Amino acid sequence: MKRRTFLSGLAVLPVTRTKAFAAQHAQLDEEPSIGTTTHLDLATAEKIKNGSLVQRLDQTDLLDLTSYKSASAEAIAILGTLEVGFTRLGLDDLSLPVAHALGVSKSYFLIFDNLPHISPEAAHALVSQCEGHSLVFNELTTLNAETAALLAQTEGLLELRLSAPMLPSVAQALSDHTHELSITLVGAALRPGAAEALAFHRGYRLEIYSESPLTEASMRLLQANPKKEALVSSPAEQNERCGTNCHRRWITSLIEVANDSDF
Repeated sequence: MKRRTFLSGLAVLPVTRTKAFAAQHAQLDEEPSIGTTTHLDLATAEKIKNGSLVQRLDQTDLLDLTSYKSASAEAIAILGTLEVGFTRLGLDDLSLPVAHALGVSKSYFLIFDNLPHISPEAAHALVSQCEGHSLVFNELTTLNAETAALLAQTEGLLELRLSAPMLPSVAQALSDHTHELSITLVGAALRPGAAEALAFHRGYRLEIYSESPLTEASMRLLQANPKKEALVSSPAEQNERCGTNCHRRWITSLIEVANDSDF
């Protein structure tokens, strides 16, 4: 299956359902962990690949590597030959060799659950070699404009959970992303300067998750692009639709407006 075909099949799923979709399609053994150490070495990777630690995986499965906080590039390269839907990683640092190995992997989604920071060099290695990967970063504590500009070259979905304030320069860099962009802001609200830049996100959908609604100033600037429509969903509205499984945050969506020529 080609990556673009796989991703186009997921296009009907909202950005926020990628994690749930991954969990529903996990095909792992019932063992509590596929590793006994926090470092993934080549020998362990070979056991995972040949099916002695987990069941055989296919294109809709989740490869869960969250128990490993570090890994050798050789181990990642071995597992990168598995054409799986989702790979969840517990790495707390991303070295250049490991980033290179992940960049050429056959996993459609790369999900980083424990990575607080990514260097520009690692971001370049990760993005420049891949074709159609979707990237999810669930624990970023810092993000600079140079790294953001490189991550924005991701051809698939880009999902960022950021616990630091988003600078206007970072937002400007992310606005060049051409697919779905999801940003979760932890603690800090979206500043007006960042909102102004994100209003002109080149992709067809942007979702911003926040603990409180955007300020009037940020919302006004986010609506400055006549080609996009801004929609706001409160936690209460989400609960009415899907109950307790919904996100407990405000969601501000910026969606491309269809032209008459599109029909």
